[in-house]
Amino acid sequence: MRNIRAIAVVLGICAVMSACSGGNSASSTTSSTENSTEVVQSQESSGLHYEIELQESSTQTEQIQESSTQQTEQAEDEDNTSATDAISAQISLIAENQTLWVGDTEYGDVYFVTVSDMNQNGRLEVISSSCQGTGLYTYSQYFEVNEELSGLEPLTLDIEEGYSEADIIVDSVPVYQSDDTYFYVYSDSIRNGAAEYYENLRALYLEDGQIKQINLATKSEVYSEGSDEPVRSFACYDENDETRESTEEEYEMAADERFASMQKKTASFSWLEQEELLSKGVNEQEAELLASYQSFQLK
Repeated sequence: MRNIRAIAVVLGICAVMSACSGGNSASSTTSSTENSTEVVQSQESSGLHYEIELQESSTQTEQIQESSTQQTEQAEDEDNTSATDAISAQISLIAENQTLWVGDTEYGDVYFVTVSDMNQNGRLEVISSSCQGTGLYTYSQYFEVNEELSGLEPLTLDIEEGYSEADIIVDSVPVYQSDDTYFYVYSDSIRNGAAEYYENLRALYLEDGQIKQINLATKSEVYSEGSDEPVRSFACYDENDETRESTEEEYEMAADERFASMQKKTASFSWLEQEELLSKGVNEQEAELLASYQSFQLK
């Protein structure tokens, strides 16, 4: 009987201890869960703040970039406006001084006019040219806006008086660039009656207030009496301006050979018929001269 009571007491004690142990475990689990929730919430809050900061930073960067782009575009617009105004002023100056560059048409000669910037110095040239007679002789006048942008200065032509000049009334020519010097390659054709035809290649360039030239090559076709085929000859000039006999291919490649180390481009011109230009009002003349300059390109 005593043994049965002892066992009952032991069982009661174990039950009490088990209940206490279970209560402590539940309390510990609840506390751990609450702590984990707080950590997650804290991390989520930190992540949200970080995302907001990133968005704000990105927005500020975009605003700075947009502001910088606007400032750049504004500066470019101002530069373009300034450049356009400078060109317009020079065009007006050219139109005002037309008595300098207008060619004499008293004997029926037809003159053409173009506006360019041959040496790319920002000061425009106005060129008047005429191809005259059955011999196809070309005569040209060159004027450049002066450094003060207040008038036109004549550009002297480096050629002996009476000699035919380059046939410059063309839409485009090859040009070779060496630093700030541009060599424009033209041909010059001359006829001596029906039996003789001569042509030469020469490079023109603007330097120190002069239109200078370099002889490149020459060719001729001469018909003998009673012959249907001409005698053709070709020659190329060296750097000392001395000629040597050459082939037709060498004649055609003379400019490429002489200026082999330079950058080759194409120059485009727009020529205006002088009499037609002068028949218009001042505003129309300026518009035509401006259009001629805008067509002048080096590519």
